[in-house]
Amino acid sequence: MTTEDMDEARKLYSLAGESIQKQDFNAALAYFSKAIDHLPEDEKEARARIFNNMGHASVRLRKFNQALQLFKEAADLFMELGDEMSLGEQFRNIGSVHRDMNEWDLALSNYFDSLEIFEKTDRKAGIAAQYSNISYAFSGKGSLHEALEYSIKAKELFNELGEPRGAKLSQQNIDALKAALEGRDI
Repeated sequence: MTTEDMDEARKLYSLAGESIQKQDFNAALAYFSKAIDHLPEDEKEARARIFNNMGHASVRLRKFNQALQLFKEAADLFMELGDEMSLGEQFRNIGSVHRDMNEWDLALSNYFDSLEIFEKTDRKAGIAAQYSNISYAFSGKGSLHEALEYSIKAKELFNELGEPRGAKLSQQNIDALKAALEGRDI
């Protein structure tokens, strides 16, 4: 690849970003796809980031199977690069797509993979977010006791991190889950 190819890839990436700002996700996907074509294979991090962005655009278009494929492509590249934080984010993204598809067990599996990475790297904000995601998936699956357990963990960690918005949302989930459990136990 030449310098011109890299310049063209940057230009296309910029146009994709502008398309996203305009909520034109189809155009963004087209620009990202063309940018990938101009990137050399050894530009793994740039390729991974583009696949990640394409995945998010695909989610916005509700093209969930396409999003899964793109997030998995990004995950594979981040794994090759040894970028655990970005790999954890890809597992989270994959879990969220499965959540959007009401595939609760697959969502949980990916959220737990993400949680494991964030715990290993001591990324507390990622841990708190995964507790919330896990709670949501357990709730969707109908496992309300487990959902409550993870909402409580999320609230405690959000409080520790000084994140009032996350703590407030977790408390709302706790209240809703407790009410649902009380109604179920009657």
